[in-house]
Amino acid sequence: VELPQKGANAGKINGRDHNHWGFTMWMAGGGVRGGYVHGATDEFGFRAVEKKVHVHDLHATILKLVGFDHEKFTYKYAGLPPGPIASPGEAAIIAALSPASVPYLYFVAHPDGHHEFRTTFEEHSRAIAMIKRMQRAASKGAPPTRTPK
Repeated sequence: VELPQKGANAGKINGRDHNHWGFTMWMAGGGVRGGYVHGATDEFGFRAVEKKVHVHDLHATILKLVGFDHEKFTYKYAGLPPGPIASPGEAAIIAALSPASVPYLYFVAHPDGHHEFRTTFEEHSRAIAMIKRMQRAASKGAPPTRTPK
């Protein structure tokens, strides 16, 4: 954050400064305890000095308070998972403009790049759980096993 210099704005109105080292937020409802204070900034209010929280954790907390599981909005990679959606070629654009008539509403991208499609959210959730089990087993050196659909 740059501190303003004398005469830097030269009379122009160009927005407000943003401070990413310390900020204040007021919250009410959603299960937030009244009067709760978390952390503190220095005497100028410029930099957090106590109980620092990463903005991702703050967002996860807010999502939880309003009833969402933040992990459902989290991708391992910035943006969308790798594949046709993330880097569309002509065929992907044509497919999006003229979708196939199929019952699938959900897909799961596997770490190896292939996709599985599901018709219900319950099936989708089971497929995600299966992939997570396979990843945990692989990290422990066990051979990957699959459960039937």
